[in-house]
Amino acid sequence: SENNFSDVSADKWYNNAVSTLCHMGVLGGYSDGTFRPNAPITRAEFAKIAVSFAQANGSAVYSYFTDVKTTDWFAPYVTAAKDSSLIEGYSDGSFKPENRITRAEACTIINRTLGRNPDADHLLPVAQMNTWPDNPADAWYYAHMQEATNSHAYRWLGDIEQWLQKLPEPDWDKLR
Repeated sequence: SENNFSDVSADKWYNNAVSTLCHMGVLGGYSDGTFRPNAPITRAEFAKIAVSFAQANGSAVYSYFTDVKTTDWFAPYVTAAKDSSLIEGYSDGSFKPENRITRAEACTIINRTLGRNPDADHLLPVAQMNTWPDNPADAWYYAHMQEATNSHAYRWLGDIEQWLQKLPEPDWDKLR
């Protein structure tokens, strides 16, 4: 419950999460002593969080993406995330490290970090799941968003999940 950030006080709802993950080495702050809890997060920052959580180590080669230089602070984390198959780049060969991460990208990385591997062809029928109007079935992120927003029982089919049933909704307010 304790941290050294000037902008994360003990009375904030996110204090325990930030403090815990900082003590674990997953999160870090900025050189000015702030955490900036309300700031958008970049793709590079999220890659750092994912590999720190997964305790993944990268190789010394940073040539995966055209816009990641070996001198960039995030290069080792982006490399480790790519080496661990937690991230992918864009079709033009870039990673866009300074772009804000989207919810779909974040959910996909979180699923991969946690070893979740949803497959759109092995989900439940639409009528049995929570669905979202901005998550069409033909979107690249469809299965990952469904994975992140539907508690479910499943079995492994080699390297993907086959969903068996939707579980009751957790009381999300209790988890705050």
